[in-house]
Amino acid sequence: FQDSCGGIFLGVYFIDENTGETSLEGVAPNNYRATDLPSDVQKLSPDFKEVFGQSEHAESLGLNRICGMGYRKAAEFLIKDYCVHLNPDAKDKIFEESLSQTIKRIDDPRINNLSNKCRILGNDEVHTVIRYEENLEQFKSFLLSLVYIVQADLASEKALHHCEED
Repeated sequence: FQDSCGGIFLGVYFIDENTGETSLEGVAPNNYRATDLPSDVQKLSPDFKEVFGQSEHAESLGLNRICGMGYRKAAEFLIKDYCVHLNPDAKDKIFEESLSQTIKRIDDPRINNLSNKCRILGNDEVHTVIRYEENLEQFKSFLLSLVYIVQADLASEKALHHCEED
């Protein structure tokens, strides 16, 4: 029973038989709350929103050996959908090419750099031997930075469009 909120929860602990040390392994119920993604990004890439949310939920359940793969897939949806937004006539080609080829289409160095970093760290998440020192938390931070820069770009386009109408 938790005095501060009046809620009931269950803590699952691991006890090391050799040392007697305990560590908290998990808590139930899981109070997962999804990251509130910008609405323009959600509209641009509904698949990104869905896969990112599933990955984040997996992470909240302690499934950190699989959620990185999901974040990698989410990044691919976002990057490809963003490129299709910029090049609607190349949609079929964008979805057929590799992610690294798609990233080469991006002129904005910030979006290009973050997209590449997400691709590299996401690929690292599916291999048995980790090559890069950044961890899952840093990968997710780069991915969310990419989300907010894409959001800023979309907002800038919207503002430019509104200014042209006046």
